[in-house]
Amino acid sequence: FLAREHTTLFSGLWKAGKTTLLAHLLRLCGIGGNLAGRIDPCKALVVSEESRGLWVRRRDDLGIGDHVAVLSRPFLARPRYGEWLGFIDHLAGLVRSDAYKLVVFDTITSAWPVPDENDAAAVLSALTPLHGLTAAGAAVLLVHHPRKGDAGEGQAARGSGALPGFVDII
Repeated sequence: FLAREHTTLFSGLWKAGKTTLLAHLLRLCGIGGNLAGRIDPCKALVVSEESRGLWVRRRDDLGIGDHVAVLSRPFLARPRYGEWLGFIDHLAGLVRSDAYKLVVFDTITSAWPVPDENDAAAVLSALTPLHGLTAAGAAVLLVHHPRKGDAGEGQAARGSGALPGFVDII
């Protein structure tokens, strides 16, 4: 479900346990193991919409090691596009210098500069710079929410179809 130099979209209902599942995955990134497939030990970088305190408690409760770094709420407001580009460049530098093999955005819509997630051009403009992370050697995981109501296969993600169209794995 995650592959080096590829981007994965993980959509799930609000408060259904996406971050809890992610936290268990991150714990296993330190020691290796199995969670819906083999997990090789690696370092992970998480960009989170949740508070630092919540991640500290989660780290302590689950025993998540120092192989995981969390950037909690990196923007005080929705970033401008130029700020977003600078942030992604910064993350790509961290991937290269600190050997992160996984970069997670939980959730992507809490971090990107897109004011209308139904705007395909804006969504694609925000996503394209993520190629800098995969080019640096990381797997990228985008955590997202589903659209309201029933949706067809491959259409469950909220917003523009540019998002599921951009990723390699859904």
